[in-house]
Amino acid sequence: MAHNSLSLSLSLSLSLSLSLILIITIPISYRLDSHMFSGHVRDEAIELMVAHLYTDPSPFLPPNSHLVGFLRFLHLLSTFKWQDQPLIVDIDNELSSNDRESTLKTFERLRAREKVAYPPPSPTPYITTPQHF
Repeated sequence: MAHNSLSLSLSLSLSLSLSLILIITIPISYRLDSHMFSGHVRDEAIELMVAHLYTDPSPFLPPNSHLVGFLRFLHLLSTFKWQDQPLIVDIDNELSSNDRESTLKTFERLRAREKVAYPPPSPTPYITTPQHF
């Protein structure tokens, strides 16, 4: 019985988080469109960045409203070190430490090529999920 209760609680929590992800993603897409950034940021990237706010919210707690989610999205966008690290979105905690290490090596290899092709400071965001393996 306790297992079913825990399962139900986790399922409700995940359902609420997914609902908030959708509630947060739509206004972000609208804002980017209204400021003519829609051609620069794909909807999939926005969804992954918003999902990251829930899967790895540190140093904060996961957003509990669309306004907090929007502000955290802007914080992530403006403070994440896009030049130095990939944004790894691991929704189901599927990635092993070897997978993460492989991602970092791939990122470093791609970033080294990019430095030759494009002079700084124009870091291309590198967002990855377990489905990329």
